[in-house]
Amino acid sequence: MRKLHSGKKKLDFIIHIRIIKSSYPFLIDTWNLYEEFDKPVVDEETILYYDYICQVVLGMTDRKNEKYKNVCKKLMNNLDVYHSATRMKPISPSSKRCKTMNYWLYHVINKVKIPAELINKIFKKSNDIVFSDPDKHICFNTYDEKIIDPLKIIKLYNLQENIEIFLSTLKQKGSDNYCFCKKYIYECVDIYKDMNRLYCTNTDYRNNKYKSTCDILSSFNSSYMEYLYRKLDADEKIPSLLSEENEPFEKCLSAQDSIRVSTIEHANSNSSTTGGVSTAFGTIAGATSILALIYKVNTRIILNV
Repeated sequence: MRKLHSGKKKLDFIIHIRIIKSSYPFLIDTWNLYEEFDKPVVDEETILYYDYICQVVLGMTDRKNEKYKNVCKKLMNNLDVYHSATRMKPISPSSKRCKTMNYWLYHVINKVKIPAELINKIFKKSNDIVFSDPDKHICFNTYDEKIIDPLKIIKLYNLQENIEIFLSTLKQKGSDNYCFCKKYIYECVDIYKDMNRLYCTNTDYRNNKYKSTCDILSSFNSSYMEYLYRKLDADEKIPSLLSEENEPFEKCLSAQDSIRVSTIEHANSNSSTTGGVSTAFGTIAGATSILALIYKVNTRIILNV
């Protein structure tokens, strides 16, 4: 199991996001932002500017670490420090963009193992360059070392931040994204229940040791129950967060799956010979097996996002 986990961390970030895109296509805007944040700086003048600033921020020892320098340049570029400084007009990214960028950072820190102290320095230097007022910020640095299993927390955040997309998709039963959406929800419910059970049932843990994690879980609970669970009709129900037991994800049929099943049934009912039935069923079942294999490969490779 450890070998598999180690291999996952070594996956190229962009490949990782592309795999997730194919598995959770209804969150395409979020995945596109992740790809945008991870792009290297390409403009030569901007590279020179960030290279100089990052050497100052990282100091004599850490400036020799190319991975740290790349993270520094990407983060400053995502904060648009160069253009804000040269135009003398600070940018104002949306709250969602800032949040998504911070969660992108969790992935980067998990991969590169850059100290949180350096991330704080990069944010501070960026704000100092853009603003004369020390109380102003381009984006707040919300990275918190105290958050337990941040990659799982990010998965919950993606649902919470895009709850209207999930609600809309669930109301289109049988659509192409319906099963992907429902599976994501079941995975999030399992994550919430497991983490809440482990870290937040003890009052002392909830208020002290694991407070940051439990506060996020509490916020997720409120959003999920109020704006998703209670908004659905009885036949569209998803697991409640109030029940203690994890609920198994039942077999789900998308629009394409439904057509496939209908085709099989039609072939069975209209075939006059056993050979005809076997041929029709074998062809369709073979195609289904290939799709299932692709799905399993994708699922095994995907990190917890």
